[in-house]
Amino acid sequence: MTGTVQALHAENFSILVVDDNATNLLCLQQILLVNGYRVIAATDGYQATLAAEQQQPDLILLDVMMPGIDGFETCRRLKANPVTAHIPVIFVTALSNTGDRVTGLELGGVDYVTKPYENAEVLARIKTQLKVVLLNRRMRQAFDFQESEVARRTAELEAANQALRASRNLFQNVLDAVPELLFVVDLELRVLFSNDPSWRMAVTGGDPAGCPTCSSRLRKFAGPCPRCSVLEVFRSGKSVEQEVTCGNDGRVWEIRAFPICDENGNIAKVVEYLRDITAFRQAQREIATRRQFLEAVLENVPDAIVTLDERHHVIDWNPGAVRMFGYSPAEARGQHLDNLVAQGRSLAEAGRKTRQLMSGQWVEPFETIRQRRDATSLHVIAAASPIMINQLLAGAVAVYTDISTLKLTEEELRRSHERFLTVMESIDATIYVADMTTHEILFMNQQMMKEFGRDLTGGVCWRDLRGLSGPCPSCTSSRLLDSQGNPKGGCSWEEYDARANRWYRHHDRAIKWVDQRLVRLQMATDITDQKRIEQERKEYERRIQQLQKMEAIGTLAGGIAHDFNNIL
Repeated sequence: MTGTVQALHAENFSILVVDDNATNLLCLQQILLVNGYRVIAATDGYQATLAAEQQQPDLILLDVMMPGIDGFETCRRLKANPVTAHIPVIFVTALSNTGDRVTGLELGGVDYVTKPYENAEVLARIKTQLKVVLLNRRMRQAFDFQESEVARRTAELEAANQALRASRNLFQNVLDAVPELLFVVDLELRVLFSNDPSWRMAVTGGDPAGCPTCSSRLRKFAGPCPRCSVLEVFRSGKSVEQEVTCGNDGRVWEIRAFPICDENGNIAKVVEYLRDITAFRQAQREIATRRQFLEAVLENVPDAIVTLDERHHVIDWNPGAVRMFGYSPAEARGQHLDNLVAQGRSLAEAGRKTRQLMSGQWVEPFETIRQRRDATSLHVIAAASPIMINQLLAGAVAVYTDISTLKLTEEELRRSHERFLTVMESIDATIYVADMTTHEILFMNQQMMKEFGRDLTGGVCWRDLRGLSGPCPSCTSSRLLDSQGNPKGGCSWEEYDARANRWYRHHDRAIKWVDQRLVRLQMATDITDQKRIEQERKEYERRIQQLQKMEAIGTLAGGIAHDFNNIL
């Protein structure tokens, strides 16, 4: 995909635009020029046919409704002229019914754009047809190359034929040096020579009737193979190349057959060359599968993946980049990446990273801010890798991961934690937070720091708060979690601290800390005064009870004395 895009940029295509409306003509010219095409303009069909014949454009954009000869007639004349018949024609018109479309396509048009049109649609249809033009050129080049290869190999075989007449042994040595299976057969398909020792039939001027046929040795056939290359060479007088898949084992063979002519120029024998290309074809299928997989990944990955040329201009722009930055691939291609997605201080930072990348160095992942098309900012993790070919920079790949949601979550978590700490500071109690596994002190409020004279955050609760050598026997951590290890209800208890000679009421609860680990939150309220008042109340009640007993005894004694006096 990327290779085709690079090839389209490198070709500098010329496009003939034909329209009698000056505004439409100027609009199309501007669209094409901005996208790097060379434009030839014509205002009627006569100019179009003349310009097409003289300047040979790569593509023609042809309006249908024009004075004089209309677009359909112009296309008919272009296709009738052998000089211009190969040039693809795209009709551009306001006619939209099916009959007009069919007429245009029957006349040789390759596509149809209906006015009014979108610029992106026109460019996409143009690029599609230009890809076909480019592929046709390559096919012609490949055909010419193959023709030259056939001519070269034919010359080599003719030289080998001369060497055969001079020395059959020398010819056999040449055949033995070829790693693939190669043999020489006559019109009856009898194997006269082969580089395989098990095939070798050295016929030295005698009757070759005893030689086996190639079909009987290769395929175990009683007669010629289907699509026999040797017979095709004898029939056509030309070299033959084909691929054959064996039905019994599925192996793929490349078969090439070349004629060997006698002194009169008549085909006397045929050299057939067989190469097992099964592994090669399997590798091609594997490459195609992997390419499809990679393209599917690029289509569906949420990250923005951008392919760049050696000038840091966008070549390819995956759907993730469209979603992240808001630019379509057509809008992004050819743009300098930094100018497209960075502004202000982030643009300066992007420039430094680009210079690092252009020097052939990797850009390790880093957090930064980039801008969308609507100028809103987003937090991303960016990374980039240079593409080096023969130790020269050929381009680069940049990857962006959107972490804006993560950043918002982190900020909200930070604010929530700050509010939590503020509440903890405002409560009239000593408060600390400790890890339920390591007993590390994670937080102390100011009141507790004041009571202990210093900040013990980072210490161990049982050592630094209680002066013990191990966890407190009364530690409530195990009572704050259920059987699945999740926080459950709190725990309240009272304790006398001999070190401080104070009474405290503790309220313990298991919570999740900012880093999601389980911690014990302990809030201790000083109840020494309450305990003292309670003790004084109990003492007062004891004394009242004692006085009441004394009063009762006095009353009882008075009654006894009165009774005694009455008796006397």
